Amino acid sequence: VIIITTKKGLSRKPVINLTSRYGITKPIVYKLLDKSDFIKLQADLNPVGYYATNTQTDTLPNTDWVKELYKNGVEQNYNLSISGAAGPDGVAPTVNYYMSGVYNKQKGIYLNNSSELYGYKLNTDFKLTSRIKVGETLDATQRSTSPVDYAIDPTSSVLSPRFNAPFLTVPTMAVYGPTPGSYGASPSGYTNANPIAQILSKTRNITQSNIQANVYAEVKLPLSLTFRATLGYTIFNEQGNSFEAPYTAAGETVTLAKLFKDFVSYKSLLNAYTLAHDKSYGNNNLNVLVGFEQYQGIYNAVYTSETNVQPAQYAYFPLSGYITNIANGGYDPYPLVQSYFGRINYNYNNKYYLSVSARSDADYIKFGAGNQSGFFPAASAGWKMSDEPFFKQALPKINFLKLRASYGTIGNSNIGTYKFLSGYSSNMAQNFAPGATPILTNTQTNIANPNVHWETNSEVNIGVDGEALRSKLFFTVEWYDKVTHGMLYNIPLTPSSGFNNPSFNTFTSNIGKVDNKGVDIQLGYKDHVRALNYTVTFTGSFNKNKVITLDGINGAYIKDGHNDYGPPGSQGPMNGEDLTYTAAGYSFGQFYGLKVLGIYQTDQQAIDRGITQFGKTPHAGDLIYYAKPGHTDVTELDDTVIGNPYPKFTYGFNLNLSWKGFDLSALFHGVQGVQLFNGVAPYSEGLFLNNGNSNTTSKVFGASNLGTNGVTGQPELGPDATDPNGNYRHPSSYFVENGSYLKLQNLQIGYTFSNRLLAKARIRNARLFVMGNNLFTITKYTGLDPELGSSDQSSNNGTTNRGIDGPYKYPSVRSYSAGLDLSF
Repeated sequence: VIIITTKKGLSRKPVINLTSRYGITKPIVYKLLDKSDFIKLQADLNPVGYYATNTQTDTLPNTDWVKELYKNGVEQNYNLSISGAAGPDGVAPTVNYYMSGVYNKQKGIYLNNSSELYGYKLNTDFKLTSRIKVGETLDATQRSTSPVDYAIDPTSSVLSPRFNAPFLTVPTMAVYGPTPGSYGASPSGYTNANPIAQILSKTRNITQSNIQANVYAEVKLPLSLTFRATLGYTIFNEQGNSFEAPYTAAGETVTLAKLFKDFVSYKSLLNAYTLAHDKSYGNNNLNVLVGFEQYQGIYNAVYTSETNVQPAQYAYFPLSGYITNIANGGYDPYPLVQSYFGRINYNYNNKYYLSVSARSDADYIKFGAGNQSGFFPAASAGWKMSDEPFFKQALPKINFLKLRASYGTIGNSNIGTYKFLSGYSSNMAQNFAPGATPILTNTQTNIANPNVHWETNSEVNIGVDGEALRSKLFFTVEWYDKVTHGMLYNIPLTPSSGFNNPSFNTFTSNIGKVDNKGVDIQLGYKDHVRALNYTVTFTGSFNKNKVITLDGINGAYIKDGHNDYGPPGSQGPMNGEDLTYTAAGYSFGQFYGLKVLGIYQTDQQAIDRGITQFGKTPHAGDLIYYAKPGHTDVTELDDTVIGNPYPKFTYGFNLNLSWKGFDLSALFHGVQGVQLFNGVAPYSEGLFLNNGNSNTTSKVFGASNLGTNGVTGQPELGPDATDPNGNYRHPSSYFVENGSYLKLQNLQIGYTFSNRLLAKARIRNARLFVMGNNLFTITKYTGLDPELGSSDQSSNNGTTNRGIDGPYKYPSVRSYSAGLDLSF
């Protein structure tokens, strides 16, 4: 049971704080081949092709599409707050207040990507009598964004390559044409899009407004009881406007202007009531709390589109032949989500501690009849050994030591709504015989699972917290074992199921049990040398992930995880390939593919081995794939576990220094014993499409048998980069790399001005600082950044795409900023 508190004013005199920050972000992106290297590569791949035989290549453009798409971003942030308390002199304050406003504006690193946010917060407490207190919190924000999505219409087939880097471009194509408003012509062999044309022809804005308000009343009752009632209300509104203008560029033409509008509204009401008893009986200190919470929401949305409209703005009028479409509109009155909870905290003489809690949660929109409710108990105990007389005598240098242990459960219902029911959506009208009347049809969008229920996470913790040497040395060591029971998972469906829509091709179920166990440690030391104060802190975590059982799925394993890239229907090197494997006894989502034993040095070596690969005889420069005993042809049946995306050890190091008015803080972060799947390598070492249809990086010149190369450490591309033996198309251990790294996550240097200088200006405190984030990384990983975020290609929030680095990921950034903190 978690109790959340908010900021309140304490000083009777108002305290005004102003924080301002301005910074620049630099994208970390690949550098693609320029014109000269691109022409050299094309000539090596096809000695009789256009680029090898054309003597007029000097007149061709030399476009750096990475620089055209990515620029330095800018961020500015301002926060003003006022806090204080008021009341008659000589008595406790009767009013505490805190209010703040925030403004944030960002120009993203990507072309036409921006964000602007306004926010306001107000928290007040009113003590009406010695027994009655009321208060409220108000949090309001409005954010307007121009997002980075290329496609405005989710069903559009016109999609540019995203995001890092634009491999589906060539340097020999100009961005703009000779006349105003025109775009560069496609060079020979190029049939893909002009990404600049796609972006600049689209205008997109999403405005989101969110208001969260809570009011409460607290009454002190006899018998040391306190009753508290809270009412919360949330209003969320979104308005999206997107316009796509007609244009002609490169290999695509858009003839009709399109306008897309969406309106989304969400309202929720929260009621919470608690009754607490807090009293000490001699050395026995007791706190008991029981409560009830109820939540209800209403969701409403309409998505509309209009074709053949003018002008190129959000206010428009339709032309002849226009088509109006309203899709995915809906009104969804969410049923109640109800919770009952209780907690007992007891300690004797602030030395022996015991806590017991339990809660019952019922979710009526996620689970069906008989499965809505879940019960989740927890208990913990602690012993402050350092207060015992025998301990003080035996270990006087240790001034604080506490042993603690706990066991608790918590529920998870983080899935889509109504998965226990079959869902349907309407399709376009179709005639089922030549000349027949069109009939509006419906399609099933999900397979119902009436047995889906709460996921339960149970965890055991045993820890020790301590301080020694007059609290200069502090440490924490904790062992944990967390088991997930009835894990909720969206199981991928095969195309034969008939569910081939990416939005509906999963089946939600409770599939088994997963165990995470490990040790967390923290060790720190703080002291001073004359005027220099310092604190050094080290944190580390050892963790092991293991699937105990998988239930309710065919074959007792899951193959998932993807590295798809490019426009819909395109055949990227690994599009449609499953890259991860989950089964009992393994870590969740381990990399799965062919094990590479090396690279064939000669054709004779391949002949002597006598094993074909996907029906073809390999030759010098091809990867040597492991074949299971008895196999004479390597296929997907020879796939095996080839890597683990879970680090064995995660650690951090924090240094804080202060000397007179100066301060410095540095935060290092790292992982050890982890593998990454370099899904960018097929594009940075090879070519997505050849015949002048895509670009790559300078790594390509290390390929075997390219130009004057013999066999190298990279597999060959094959004639005209067709990769006939699938060196870059089959998931294999060649792409699995050591992902360990050490990173300087944050470095900040500041100066706090002395009070003598500030007093004349009536300023309480003033601090000037400069800061850098993601400043450097030490790693053997050959990709751009070994610290990967979650993927947008997984139906399970990145669980099965963990550790997969793909060209679809938004680039990492390195940022530099300066700021000023003032207090009046």
